Amino acid sequence: MNFKNLYGNKALEKTIKQFIVKGNMPHAILLSGMEGIGKFLFARAIAVEIVAKHSDEKYEKIDESENLCEQLNILYVIPTGTKGSGNNGVFNRNDYFKTLSSLNSNENNYAYTIPLGYIQYIISQLKYKSFHNEDRVVIIRDAHYMTREAQNALLKILEEPPDRVFFILTTANEDKLLPTIISRCAKYLMSGLNEEEMNLFLSKIDTDIRGKRLLTLLANGSPGILLKYSKFDVIDIADSLALSIKEGKFTKLIAKIEKSIKSNKENKKIILKIYKEIFFLMLYYNYIDNNNIFDYDFHLQKDRVERVLDKLIEMEKNSIYNLSWETEWGVMFYNLIGG
Repeated sequence: MNFKNLYGNKALEKTIKQFIVKGNMPHAILLSGMEGIGKFLFARAIAVEIVAKHSDEKYEKIDESENLCEQLNILYVIPTGTKGSGNNGVFNRNDYFKTLSSLNSNENNYAYTIPLGYIQYIISQLKYKSFHNEDRVVIIRDAHYMTREAQNALLKILEEPPDRVFFILTTANEDKLLPTIISRCAKYLMSGLNEEEMNLFLSKIDTDIRGKRLLTLLANGSPGILLKYSKFDVIDIADSLALSIKEGKFTKLIAKIEKSIKSNKENKKIILKIYKEIFFLMLYYNYIDNNNIFDYDFHLQKDRVERVLDKLIEMEKNSIYNLSWETEWGVMFYNLIGG
């Protein structure tokens, strides 16, 4: 992965390349921004620029297998659901390479935590110089999932970084990072794709005009979310929601959602999220009298739409009660259609 394969954030790309060319690259960078805008891919592109030094030969060797990761002097830290097999959960070589298999996994395939033992392993590897004393890069994906102990361990090495070692952290929630970690990084806020970039991205996705329009609204400039949601028939979901709202048939909607989940159990969380996000897009555009975005011929009372939004906020605040998705939809539908 290098900058040639990426869309967007060209100004930041230019800044990073200038740092590398001039030899004044910050020893630690924090890439912040909303979920799915490509922070991790951007971090990998930076790492490749640093270690490959614009060498076409090294670019061609880029891969995600363990040997090539070592050869390119790039170390990865990604959320994992397991502890290391060493004493007190410290990672060893096998534990580390096992986590690399999750590099391209979606959010359903690994638990979100970065334990102390993982960071301790990375630190132990940095004690040794690379072959030919080359630059090395540590990428910490979703750094906000580091435990407090892991963050404190990382902080120590950020305060006194080894020579020719660079750290790149990515996060969608920097509030969960220690302020002292943030202060030791050069922080850059990444943006989503603009309309032109999004259209270019959409041109590679096989869907009709309505599908592209809806995916654009759902993605909100995020190529990662767009790719994730494009695997599902968002128009079919929207049509099912519209029909259920128009006919006022809650049970029909629940049956449709259950069928979607049953045929794709591993993506239950994403499916429920897509249904809910499309539902609220419908409410929003109906509320502002712009139903043309969905081409549906129903109109909802504004006071009922407001009531649904209020109930959603109430349910989010009281998530401690752990309502089932069926109950959540029942509450929303009841306040929208009847009662």
